[in-house]
Amino acid sequence: MATHNLVDTSLAATSIGQGLYLYFQTADGGLAEISRPSSTGSYSAPALISLAARLINGASNPKAAKLFTPLAASTYRGNKYLFYVDDKNTLRDVYFSNGAWNYGTLHDTLPTQCAQYSKLAAVTLVNQYDVNFLCLYYQTSDMTADIKSVNYSPHGWKNGQPDLTDPPLFGTSLAAVKPEAGINIAGGGNLGVLFFQFDNLGLASSQNNAINQGFQNTKLSPHSALAAVDDGSIAHCFYTSDDNQIQRVSVDSNGALTGPVSIVSAQNTTPKSGITAVLLPTSPEELVLFYQNQQADLYASIFKQGEGLSFHLVLARNPSMQPAASSSGDGWSSTGSQRLT
Repeated sequence: MATHNLVDTSLAATSIGQGLYLYFQTADGGLAEISRPSSTGSYSAPALISLAARLINGASNPKAAKLFTPLAASTYRGNKYLFYVDDKNTLRDVYFSNGAWNYGTLHDTLPTQCAQYSKLAAVTLVNQYDVNFLCLYYQTSDMTADIKSVNYSPHGWKNGQPDLTDPPLFGTSLAAVKPEAGINIAGGGNLGVLFFQFDNLGLASSQNNAINQGFQNTKLSPHSALAAVDDGSIAHCFYTSDDNQIQRVSVDSNGALTGPVSIVSAQNTTPKSGITAVLLPTSPEELVLFYQNQQADLYASIFKQGEGLSFHLVLARNPSMQPAASSSGDGWSSTGSQRLT
């Protein structure tokens, strides 16, 4: 089975401790993981997630991901969770525990259908009772294009908030982070902060049913990819602009907005590239951004905060590709690169 990535695949990433994990769809429709076990370690070769294969023992797998499925990833109680959509546009999950991938319970206990154009976002939160719960966001298939969520806790899967009916773009990308100071919206409580694209193509965030329209001066490309991270003091949101640059806007703990700043140039990305970003809990000053180049190779740019000179070195799956470097001068600096084999 193929392990090279599908052109314009969705991308999702998460981390546990020093471990970093990237998920993508392969050319034959399977799902695969690339891992980096530590901040000083190497990236692994792609490993297929056999439970999500399109064919198992020659037979069609009804639990497989549809082609060009959206992806989202998070962690819950030390286990990795990967979310995707099947051929019937129903939400599904698999999780990694005790050294193996397992089917999750979302499909069987709370069957949830999303729009055929829906993207996904996931984040793990803590409620007012110090109980962890995992929140998965998706877009509905009716004419309102509502953004809704399902939540997983020790009590299982339940429908959750928000029910966002302000006008999101049909097929908007979604990115979710924890509710830290600066991006919290009044009345949002412990619910996650969700970044999305308005139908006027502007960037916005929401929490509960409240909307933050303070990003409306940003210029996103139609159906821009989105990614977001929050290190507890600054939230960063990444998106693709009209000129095919990957841009970053940042919000500090006082709510002050900086950017946008171009961090990946147009010649390095495909216009429909998925993007995803992740911070390591053990090294929050290190940020890793994943995307596809114009040859559909998967790239990783690794940045460290506070260093003046910044280089973007790439992870290329194509053996003919050579590492490329470019300076951004924005306070984040690349620390290295390795080819994917």
